[in-house]
Amino acid sequence: MKSPDQFDEILVYSEPVDMRKSYSGLSQLVQTAMGKSLFANSLFVFSNRNRNMMKCLYWRKAGFAIWGYRLEKNRFHWLKPDDNGDASLSPDQFRMLIDGCDLTAMKPHSPLELKRSF
Repeated sequence: MKSPDQFDEILVYSEPVDMRKSYSGLSQLVQTAMGKSLFANSLFVFSNRNRNMMKCLYWRKAGFAIWGYRLEKNRFHWLKPDDNGDASLSPDQFRMLIDGCDLTAMKPHSPLELKRSF
């Protein structure tokens, strides 16, 4: 698979998908349900109802590629769509999702307002 850094965007389909779907079925979801171009430099990410399987679809020069990942234990912490119905990830967030991180529970540090440093 191409490195996540090589994609212009990483888009997550938030609804469960029948993992028997392959190139044609996933391509149809990208075009109809997501309303996206299949030939953009995008990685499209799908998961099943149990959230223990993931498939990624992308266009690679002369054809489509699918990358699959099945967890033997545990589940992926899937994202909920934003107000526009989209869920996108940065390359680092995609790696964390694969590693089992719950991206919605992660909170950044609170900003500090310092008057002086010593």
